[in-house]
Amino acid sequence: MSRAVLVAVLVGLASGIGGFALGRYTHIFERHAAADAELEKLVARAESALVAERFDEPANDNVLDATDQILAKRPDDARASELRLRAANRLVRRGLLRKASGDPAAALKDYNLAARFTRADHGLLEEIEATKRDLAKLGK
Repeated sequence: MSRAVLVAVLVGLASGIGGFALGRYTHIFERHAAADAELEKLVARAESALVAERFDEPANDNVLDATDQILAKRPDDARASELRLRAANRLVRRGLLRKASGDPAAALKDYNLAARFTRADHGLLEEIEATKRDLAKLGK
């Protein structure tokens, strides 16, 4: 085989391998870009649901479902954790207002829902128990 033919074959092989690798990496990049776009849509949906106080309803259009989906795809996503914490804080504040206005049953519902969004801290667990005791005293 002549040197020119050998060089042509090697250049052809290198081009083919390079093109294959480039195509493969482009495909991987496109997949990651699509996954990132999907996560961004879920974050936007969760933020919109939080503003509208759709904490756990309606199905697939609430903070809990959207953040569950985000965390299933990316368990360490800080945005999903922050959205859950904000939702829990809003629910606790709303529960405190409801309890203060004489509706401990609604407050308990808010506290229990808040506990679903984040690891319930000691203060929230104590408030849940105190509210249960208040409801028992009221016979509810």
